[in-house]
Amino acid sequence: MRWLGPALMVIGIAGMFVPVTSVELGAAENYVPPLGMAFTGLGTWLFARSLRGSGLGLSDPRAWRRFRKNKGAIAGGVLVGLVLLLSFVGPVFAPFDPDVIHEHALQDNGLPVGPGGEFLLGADGLGRDELSRLLYGGRVSLAVAFGAVLIAGLFGFGAGLVSGYFRGLIDTTVIQLVNFVLSLPFLLVAIALNRVIDDPSLFTLCLLLGALSWTTLARVTRAKTLQVRELQYVEAARALGMTHLRIVLRHIVPNVLGPAIVIVTTLVAQMIIVESSMSFLGLGVKPPTASWGSMLRDGQEYLGHDPRLLLLPGMLIVVTVFGFNLLGEGLRDALDPKE
Repeated sequence: MRWLGPALMVIGIAGMFVPVTSVELGAAENYVPPLGMAFTGLGTWLFARSLRGSGLGLSDPRAWRRFRKNKGAIAGGVLVGLVLLLSFVGPVFAPFDPDVIHEHALQDNGLPVGPGGEFLLGADGLGRDELSRLLYGGRVSLAVAFGAVLIAGLFGFGAGLVSGYFRGLIDTTVIQLVNFVLSLPFLLVAIALNRVIDDPSLFTLCLLLGALSWTTLARVTRAKTLQVRELQYVEAARALGMTHLRIVLRHIVPNVLGPAIVIVTTLVAQMIIVESSMSFLGLGVKPPTASWGSMLRDGQEYLGHDPRLLLLPGMLIVVTVFGFNLLGEGLRDALDPKE
């Protein structure tokens, strides 16, 4: 039963990741991400229950009591929950297709209509419904961020775990790979990729972000694994003849998972900022696909006439990043063994 929770989490994250793939789901496309979010939540709950009583940081009731007493962490969790509902459930109730241009959404002078009436939040510069684009844009922005973090998390956690446990040549290789990735200029790599690939997909963007953002997780996981592998009960497991795989899964992973979760939470906030910045520069999400970053780019032309086209997506980005940062700080304080 312990692996049912992680399995549901993987299925759920894959469902939330669907908007950045080229998979055609027809009428069910808007319903897969909300189901994915539900599966992720259920899997997280089951995994937390499976660890109850194991004495690990994630299952320590004192840790969660500290978390509940942290008002900033609770506020961050609420903000993250609201943004997830808005982005993954909101498109189901969007009033219009985000890419459809409405001729009556533009005034005689060419400026978009303001909020009210048929368009609750007004229209953008091309006559598309702003509310619908905000909802769909949030789904794309978060899906790209989650996809990048999933790739970075799996590779970074796995590399740090293997490096710290086996050491030797593997450890040296991973360290040198980390140093190499850290030396790469991120923006120049993104520009080069856009020049090499004529029309990079959202999945390609996720691969790029994930491939360049796994290093911090790998280094922290490696450091924690080096500590845990020297503990007496791990040495006793080796003396009893347990296989390396069983030792890693049973004794190492649960003890290094807490710090990894904290890093992953803050990494989501970083990926949202990076994706928005790249889309604003024209290096990320391509038109007509909506994302909060691309909406900032489209709205900058109307800053003097209609600042809401910049303020609305900008506020959502700020609230989302702020919420994930608060949640990450709260988890770090709750899971800190010094507390």
